[in-house]
Amino acid sequence: MRWPATQQHRFARRCIQALAFGVLLAPSALAHFEINLQLNLLVFHTEHRADGLYVYARVPLPYLLADKIGAEGSDGLPAPAPFTRNTLEGDRVVHYVDYDSLRGNEKRLGGLLEQALQLRVDADRIEGTVMSARVVRSKTAPPFDSLEEARASFAASDPMKSPSAEPLYVGDAVADIALRYFKQQGGTQQDIQRFSLSTSLNPGLIEQATAVSLVLDHGTGGTDLYQRPGLLNEPVEIHRSGLRAFLEMVRQGIEHILEGLDHVFLVLCLAAGAVSIAAMLWRVTGFTLGHSVTLSLGFFGYVPSGGWFIPTVEIAIAASIVFAAFASNSRWRSAPGANLRAFWMTAVIGLLHGLGFSFVLQKILSVSAPDVWQSLLAFNLGIEAGQLGIVVFVGAVLLVLRDWNSRSEAYARNAIAVVCGIAGVYWMIERTAGLIA
Repeated sequence: MRWPATQQHRFARRCIQALAFGVLLAPSALAHFEINLQLNLLVFHTEHRADGLYVYARVPLPYLLADKIGAEGSDGLPAPAPFTRNTLEGDRVVHYVDYDSLRGNEKRLGGLLEQALQLRVDADRIEGTVMSARVVRSKTAPPFDSLEEARASFAASDPMKSPSAEPLYVGDAVADIALRYFKQQGGTQQDIQRFSLSTSLNPGLIEQATAVSLVLDHGTGGTDLYQRPGLLNEPVEIHRSGLRAFLEMVRQGIEHILEGLDHVFLVLCLAAGAVSIAAMLWRVTGFTLGHSVTLSLGFFGYVPSGGWFIPTVEIAIAASIVFAAFASNSRWRSAPGANLRAFWMTAVIGLLHGLGFSFVLQKILSVSAPDVWQSLLAFNLGIEAGQLGIVVFVGAVLLVLRDWNSRSEAYARNAIAVVCGIAGVYWMIERTAGLIA
C-alpha cells in the first residue's frame, strides 16, 4: 500500500507537531534532581511488634502546619499555625517554630499527623496513639534511613528543648513522630500484618508537587520498601510480601524513565537510528551496560560530590540527546561498522544517563537502607523494562510504516531526530544558564 505524496507530507508534519508539542510541555521540572532530600521527603517506618504496629515518621513541618494558618489580623499578620509564631521581615511574613508552645505539648503535634494518617485494616481506619514527637532542624537531624536510626532519633538529645535554642524557620524543620496502632477484636489484640497506609495531607504548597513518600515495612521476613510521589495521598497496600516489594521497585524504575522526557527522547533517538533488529540490539545492549555501571557507582557515592557535578551531568545528558539525534542520520545508519560504532556510542551515553538514574535513586533509597542490593537490582530492571517498552513500540510503528511506504518511515525517523535534537539544544541552553546562575 502506498500513500499519496500529500498524505506523506501531512503525516510527517503531524509527527513533528506532536513531538514539538511534547517539547513545549517539558519544563525544567522534568529534570531529575529537583527533589530536596532533606525538605521534600516523607519517611514512614512501620514495625511489627508483639504489642502492636509502630509507625516512625519524619515529615517536613510545613506539610503538617501550612494549612492551619489563620485569617489575617489588623496588624497585617495571619493567626499563626499551632506551635509557630509569625513576624514581618520587610513586607514578607516569616514563620518560626515557637519553642515555648511546643515544650510539653509535643504529643499534640504528633496528633496532627495521627489525624491525617489513614492506617486501614479491612477498610476500617485504626486510630493511633502518639508515643513521641519532636521538631528537628533538617540540616542537623539525625539519620532516619533504617529502623534502628529511626528509633535512635527519638532517644537522642533534643536541642529544641534548650532555652538558648536558635530561632528555627518552619521551612527548615522536620517533625519526627512515633505512633502505635493495634486492633481489638473479641476483647483480644489482633496482629496487624496486612494494612494500607495513606495521608490526607494537602497543605496546598507548590513544593508538594516534587515531594516523595517512602514506606519501609519491617517484619520478621525482612524489610519491604514502597515509594510514592507526593504526600502519600494514594494508599500503599502492605502485604508482607518480598515479591510485591521487589515488583514495586521495578514499577518505580519503569515510571522514572517514562516520566523523564530527556531519557525518553534519548531512547527515541536510539530507536530511530536502528534499521534492523540486530542494530537495535547493539544499541540497547550498549546503553544498558553503560548506565548499569554508573547507576551503581553513582548510587554508592563513587562520583564527585561538588555542587557543580549534578548540573554538569544534566547538561551532558542534554548534549547526548543532540548527538544521538545527529547519529540517527541515515548516513551513520548505513556506514560500514555502524553497529559496533553504535554500541560504543550508546555505552558512553549510557554512562551519563546512569548517573542521572543514580542521583534519583539516592533520593528514594539510602545506601544504608535494608536490602539495598535487591532494590537497586529491581530499580534497574524497571528502567530496562521501560526503555525496552519504548523501543519495541517505536520499532513496531516504524516497521508498519516501512510496510506501507518507505518514504513515510524515513519522514518519521527524521521527525524524531529533529524534534529530539531541538529539545536537547533547548535543555542544554537552559541547564547551562542555570549552572552559571
